[in-house]
Amino acid sequence: MKLSRILAYVIGTVALASSFFVYVEYIHMLGFPDGFITELAYAERRLARIFIGTSVILASCFVYLGWMAGRKEIGKKLSVAVFVYLIFIITLSLMDNHYRSSLTDGGGG
Repeated sequence: MKLSRILAYVIGTVALASSFFVYVEYIHMLGFPDGFITELAYAERRLARIFIGTSVILASCFVYLGWMAGRKEIGKKLSVAVFVYLIFIITLSLMDNHYRSSLTDGGGG
């Protein structure tokens, strides 16, 4: 029971850290100095906002599960939450890959 509690807290921390990294990478320094945003950057910004919002919600879910682990068994709930988070990350990665292959990124010649 103690291992699932630690694992829930670690996954919650990783989810929050990854949402911060995505914010810094895709939203904070977005666009060119003149304010122009490419089609790809606009699409990635939308995906980043979806990822950040969902990661914060799931991170709070993981922390709650870690808190509840002291009172009851959370192994099955934790497994389902981790599985849902991984499927979510894979889906957004595939969408980003599709955007990168089909949208213009502002690279000049």
